[in-house]
Amino acid sequence: MRSITIVIAAVVEMKRLKLAKEYGVVDDPDAMSILCWIPQYLLFGITEILTVFGLQVLFYDDQEITGKDGQSIKSTPNSILS
Repeated sequence: MRSITIVIAAVVEMKRLKLAKEYGVVDDPDAMSILCWIPQYLLFGITEILTVFGLQVLFYDDQEITGKDGQSIKSTPNSILS
């Protein structure tokens, strides 16, 4: 997903440079509207949210559950049955 974000950022930058060269304002920082960057920053934010959510699920599922006596339930499944 991050690679898609990078590709979109590259496309936006190529379009910005093309328009800036046409109008002769390549070095003018005020020539480009901030609105052109909104789609790529929205996509970047969505990918960050999904990454954090995925990592939380991964770490939560990987966490060992301990019983009252402090023994790991995953490592001693027979202790539950007895």
